Amino acid sequence: MCGIIAGVGKLDFRSFLIEKLRKLDYRGYDSAGIAYFQQGRIEVRKVYGRVSSLDSILPKTIDSPCGIGHTRWATHGRPNAINAHPHLSYNRKVCLVHNGVIENFKSLQNQLKVRRYRFLSETDSEVIANLIDWYYARSGSMVEALREASEVLEGSYACALLNQDEPGRIYFLKKQSPLLLCLGQNATFLCSDPIAIQAETKKAFELDDGTYGYIEADGFKVYCQGEETSPHEFVMPEGSDDISLGSYRYHMEKEIDQIPFALVNLKANYLQGKIPSFHPGLVRMIHRARQVVLLGCGTSYFACEAAAREFSRHGKAAYAFIASEWLDIKSPIGRDTFYILVSQSGETADLLRCQELLNRRGLPHLAVTNVKSSSLERKATFTCLLYADAEIAVAATKSFAAEVALLYLLANALRPAGQLVDEIDQVIAVINDIFARKEELIPIAKELLVPNGYFLGHGNGWIGAKEAALKAKEIGYIHIESLSCSEFKHGPIALLEKDFPVVLWASNASEVGFLRQSQEETKSRLGKAITILPRSQANPTDNFAFGDAPASLSVIPLAVIGDCLALLIALEKGLAIDKPRNLAKSVTV
Repeated sequence: MCGIIAGVGKLDFRSFLIEKLRKLDYRGYDSAGIAYFQQGRIEVRKVYGRVSSLDSILPKTIDSPCGIGHTRWATHGRPNAINAHPHLSYNRKVCLVHNGVIENFKSLQNQLKVRRYRFLSETDSEVIANLIDWYYARSGSMVEALREASEVLEGSYACALLNQDEPGRIYFLKKQSPLLLCLGQNATFLCSDPIAIQAETKKAFELDDGTYGYIEADGFKVYCQGEETSPHEFVMPEGSDDISLGSYRYHMEKEIDQIPFALVNLKANYLQGKIPSFHPGLVRMIHRARQVVLLGCGTSYFACEAAAREFSRHGKAAYAFIASEWLDIKSPIGRDTFYILVSQSGETADLLRCQELLNRRGLPHLAVTNVKSSSLERKATFTCLLYADAEIAVAATKSFAAEVALLYLLANALRPAGQLVDEIDQVIAVINDIFARKEELIPIAKELLVPNGYFLGHGNGWIGAKEAALKAKEIGYIHIESLSCSEFKHGPIALLEKDFPVVLWASNASEVGFLRQSQEETKSRLGKAITILPRSQANPTDNFAFGDAPASLSVIPLAVIGDCLALLIALEKGLAIDKPRNLAKSVTV
């Protein structure tokens, strides 16, 4: 999602800011911009489009003591150059970049309009610039202005700011949105994602919620509620993952092919022989808990659904919730419940709000994430990393397989070890067989070059169908509704007409009866029934059959097939595969 980079010191800011924004490119964005000082004035350059377009409009050299940059994913206001960051206050005194959402921006904007401030954009971020300008004009102190602003702003924000009167400083303001302070050689930096600044950083600090202050070339000051404070040191991730494309055209294509390797890495980190190896305190807490609650968003929520079934299979009551929905009901909650929070990025805003609530109440929980040193990992009681290596494409592929497999191993840690290694190895063999037969999926992909369709399933088959439908939406821009086979006849079947595509998914033998029933219901109404099911249950008229996988992990092959179908659809339509429209890799608002 949105990305912030800022630096002050002896740097070539033209190359520095562009290079760092390119490193944030994977997060997903619709516009980009930078601000710097030129002949004592703040200059802003921004575009609707890619960082390469921004690069093309910049002067050949930028001689400035500092600079700030931003990639924006639109939340308030349309994606265009006017709404892009950085934003200047109305009198051009204050300039900022902002990640987050200001919930009371409308009321603040109305107050500022009374004070004769004018607004050029549709964003909530411009309100912050003008608000801080107003406080600075009254007190003459940016630190005091930041303190006052922090008391009235509601919502989440990570901000880096320039002040026209102080070209040697960059100010910051932080609450519920990631922001790191990093020390380099003759320079100091701010960034929202450590991947942007790893190479230059000698020492890094995590800024706490409610803090504000400034950085200079040779140091920094951090304040909270008017008092100077010290930030916590932050351990930068090693950054050894290979994020190059190699011989691949797209990161998604590469990351689908890496799914077997992700599962091998998982085995290496969480199995000793055939025995699951987790922190003893973690396993003990889950054993003692009356129930397990799993929280996630998007693809990670579907992994939670699969895990809830697996925990229940071993006698532990388990429930999966979409994080934002659980925040509304906050139930079940208490010390007899153990919580598992699942996020590929470890920065998912809704999940971090759940974690904040759990931490306030002193409730232990597990973070499952692919990103070491992410916000979720740093604030968790226990952490299980996915070890799936960096995932760059917006669509989650290998991380989903790793989430399902890790949670499967954790659930099985509650009982004496069985043939766990063999079961994961069986899934890897099934996936490799699917890869060898990708061309057989092309006819199905072509049947799905339509505006609408249904994906139906039962049990794990329905979870796989939901994940596949999400990928068809994200990458193929097709409206696919995913339904339980049993619910098909309770209303949705009314939309069936001649050749309306209905893809029926079964992950194991126990689900095939439901698939066949929905297949007949579709055919009787002249819809186009497309079947995907295990080879042992298939007949010659089925569309795609895959190797039989252990029932507990059978959602993974279905997800792999869904990934491949979405990729084929997007290739056929000539779409942006790694960076689909309107989407971001890390949903931080």
